[in-house]
Amino acid sequence: FFFSSRRRHTRCREVSWARRCVQETELNQLISIERDARRFKFFDIGKQKNKWKSRDSLLHTGTVISVEYIPKWGLLATTANDNSINFWDAEDDYAFKNRISTPEIQLCAKWNEEGPNFLYTAGCDAVIHAYDPEPDSCKEVTRTDPYNVLAGEEKKCGHTAQIMVLLVLPKQNKLVSSGMDGLICFWSFDRLELKTRLEGHKKGVYTLEWAEEIASLFSGGTEHDVYIWNPYVDKRIFLLKGHNHSLVKIKYMPGTSQLISADISGMVRVWDLRTFTTVQTLNVPLNEVHSLELIQKPKMIIVGGKRLLFYEYDEPTDTNLADEESCLCILYNAVFFCFVTAHPRSIKIWDAANGKLLSVFRDLTDREITCISLDKRQRKLFVGDSKGRVFSINVKNGALMKKFARHNDVSSSLVYCGKTTRLMSCGWDGVVKVHDDKESDSQSDTR
Repeated sequence: FFFSSRRRHTRCREVSWARRCVQETELNQLISIERDARRFKFFDIGKQKNKWKSRDSLLHTGTVISVEYIPKWGLLATTANDNSINFWDAEDDYAFKNRISTPEIQLCAKWNEEGPNFLYTAGCDAVIHAYDPEPDSCKEVTRTDPYNVLAGEEKKCGHTAQIMVLLVLPKQNKLVSSGMDGLICFWSFDRLELKTRLEGHKKGVYTLEWAEEIASLFSGGTEHDVYIWNPYVDKRIFLLKGHNHSLVKIKYMPGTSQLISADISGMVRVWDLRTFTTVQTLNVPLNEVHSLELIQKPKMIIVGGKRLLFYEYDEPTDTNLADEESCLCILYNAVFFCFVTAHPRSIKIWDAANGKLLSVFRDLTDREITCISLDKRQRKLFVGDSKGRVFSINVKNGALMKKFARHNDVSSSLVYCGKTTRLMSCGWDGVVKVHDDKESDSQSDTR
């Protein structure tokens, strides 16, 4: 399960929000592109105190749109709406190295490391370009043919609208592209010859992801659903439903069966590809989400909007234990058919039928949790902590519902009386308090 990390970045003074994030696996750095800016920012992920460093792309006269890291020569390629591709030395504090002019605005870029060492770009002209970014002979190698509206149906090839994303499949020796026309096209590496097309999306496709372990392609965009494809079959094999807004990114976690998808509203879903079900839902506290990246070491989700939010992965050392810390209390909820367990730093919800972990509520309080109790309807959970505080949360989503008068010492026990809607709490201060759960005043006490 992923949980919200205390690491977050809010310094976005000269721009509105983070546009796109790219992880450089070798340098262990995160690159952030922000809206309407001619600069990109970067910081080291591994350092304790991450400070942004910005690089002004003064040679770009327009907004930076996409970035791609080229590990072979240690270069960072940036495309902008001034019809150019700039190359920066990632090993020399991103000093400027070279520049290529493009016939149209390039909306995406992808480096091919294992096949022909080409940098593929595509954009507004629905044409894919292949460049050789070698510093001494930086040039365009080949490109796809533009779409011909007058050609016969059998001769039509490629995309008919802007290409939004490119994806390299090394073992299949294919380049995958998708765009606003809803098509997914497979191309050869060297000559960019069209191999096959997948049709099924009715609207634009913004994101692609490939899972090598299960040989499946994932796509998403305006239609709110995650499409699952087998590249050797013309039709989709499954739909993952659950989002209510346009998808911005899909990421697969290698070595696991988990797929992560994010939509523009801030909903992030973690899917189990063995059962095609949602195992966790994260509601990101941002008005809009525009980027999502997955880091392998340490496992972490980074969500970008007006600021960057980090979600760390809680991987237990012993899978036979409910939690690494002690279990303080366990309650059975007959309404939702689940068990509720309390731990010093979290509250966990378990499926009573199969023992599956359903939800984890963290950061409910800055002190250790000491006691819990359910209300009569079993939709509220009352929680007490070591600072004497007493409050109630929603059992389904962990949202705070109400605060009650606190004790002067540790809250030791909670008991709810359903007939009178009274909550009784006692603490190490030697006081027993009776709270009225119906009262609107959060600090009101009956006795």
